[in-house]
Amino acid sequence: MVEVAAGLSPRGWRFANRFGDRITYVEADLPGMLANKRRILAELGGELLAETMAAADCGSDIARRALRLRAELRRLDAMGLDGRRAN
Repeated sequence: MVEVAAGLSPRGWRFANRFGDRITYVEADLPGMLANKRRILAELGGELLAETMAAADCGSDIARRALRLRAELRRLDAMGLDGRRAN
């Protein structure tokens, strides 16, 4: 699961606690925001969560393609199809 523009959202922490290693949750944001979040997590004792963070500029071509792919996967899910594997 990828959360784009995660900011200071606690979703990644909540998902990690709830689902453990049954899912991979990646928080993507601008490098400056991730540095701030890593600092805050370190102060709170959540250093390991920082390993699930990825720097991303949502204005880049790669990020735009990833967002389009995410939208397509949601569309397939809404149709009852699983776009991540052959049905």
